[in-house]
Amino acid sequence: MVERIARTTIGAAAIIMVAVAAAFAQAPPPLPTPEPGTPPRPPGADRQEPPPPAPPPVPFPPPPFPQTITPGPPLLIPPVAQPDTRPFAVRGFVRVEGEYNDNFFRTPVHSRSDYRETLTPGISVRLLSGRDEANLAYSPSLVHSSVAQDDILLFHLFDANGTLGLTDRLTLKATEHFRRTDEPAFVDPLNLRRDRRIVTTELFGISLGYDQATWSLAPKYNLTIMEFDTTTTGTAAATPPADQERNEIHVLGLDGTANVQARNVVKASYEYTIATFRVAQDFTGHLGRLSASREVSPQMTASATASVAHRDPDGTAPYNIYRGDVGIRRELQPRYVLEARIGYFDTDAIRGSDGNGVEYTLRGTYIGRWVTLIGTSSRSLVETFTDTVNAGVIREQLTALEARFEPTRALTVTLRGAHTESTFLQAATLAIATGTATAKTRQDTTLEGGIEVAYKLSRTLTLSVRYARTSLDSNVHAFNYINNRAGLALTATFE
Repeated sequence: MVERIARTTIGAAAIIMVAVAAAFAQAPPPLPTPEPGTPPRPPGADRQEPPPPAPPPVPFPPPPFPQTITPGPPLLIPPVAQPDTRPFAVRGFVRVEGEYNDNFFRTPVHSRSDYRETLTPGISVRLLSGRDEANLAYSPSLVHSSVAQDDILLFHLFDANGTLGLTDRLTLKATEHFRRTDEPAFVDPLNLRRDRRIVTTELFGISLGYDQATWSLAPKYNLTIMEFDTTTTGTAAATPPADQERNEIHVLGLDGTANVQARNVVKASYEYTIATFRVAQDFTGHLGRLSASREVSPQMTASATASVAHRDPDGTAPYNIYRGDVGIRRELQPRYVLEARIGYFDTDAIRGSDGNGVEYTLRGTYIGRWVTLIGTSSRSLVETFTDTVNAGVIREQLTALEARFEPTRALTVTLRGAHTESTFLQAATLAIATGTATAKTRQDTTLEGGIEVAYKLSRTLTLSVRYARTSLDSNVHAFNYINNRAGLALTATFE
């Protein structure tokens, strides 16, 4: 199975490389002469683009420690430095890190500690020619774990994205993300397992955007493959399902955007999903979404969104999820960014009062001279079929805060905290995915907190120290646990 996924990854990367080669084989399209010191802008840059076909790639170098807390909204402060317009750029890094984990399998009792050393080299390449661009980054990791004893684990992280301007109005985009790891932050984000299994994840997306002066259209295709290895790094506290797990999800969609007059944007999208699971129920699905936004002022945008999702699982009755919301986004640059949304959902996937309710999202960012604050609070209905463990529909309430202090250019101190309440509304789906049936609706409360200190010893060398604590309290007491992790990392970068 792993070889099959590896071949898929190579093929996806080849698509990106072929697109880049085609771009470099021809002269770049003529661009208008910019003002001195201003980088050239592609046609349509001032219009609102359709969303990308896949999540953006991870930063390079990737963070030394896995981040389990949902990040806040992106910072909209323009960078002081000019964008890098070199046609070819190479960056690299080498990282050595060690971590102590006092509850490796996240069990309520009889916890087992682990110490692991990790060596991670990495390289990224960027190619740029006019409107055509490609970014490739790869970082393998050699891991020695005391739980795995003498075994040396090999993990991978590969990210790539490419843009090819076929004509002035037609743009091809492709993204590829490949990860192989046993880190619970990526393998088990919902805290459902009590074992450590290696999971290979592949996300591939491609879209073809056609831009006119007042409207754009972009057909797209996304592929998600997640596969669990049969071997675990040690003895699991809970027995996983007997079959080797594998998820494969295909999404074919179409995004359309229209600019109405000068300040109004209307978007419509449709997605058709085919999902096959080795453990959970296969299903087909449809998703339609309509949104409208208006620029009330240069600093504030108001918007409204409505969507209908239809899911048809094998062996059970189909269900629908209806939702709608309104919101505003206010940018008080250069210090504040505020966003507030409130809406309502209704679904027949479950019965009773949990089948409908209020959803909301509150986000805020403050940027000072040496401190940055990012806060998020949200309540929403979440489908988990695209996660590594398909637990069905859950209701999630999250409150998270991050404070980043930079008293000097060399020192950065980051504090993170989060409180999450998760209610798993489809008990049958959860039982199939985890191999454990419960007589009541499972409800989890998770508290996360941590501190990370990064100090630049020199222009190329950074020392990072991290401590993190996670506590989960569940009404199914067998899933309770407390976990403390402390790590030290030394990263050397070069360009």
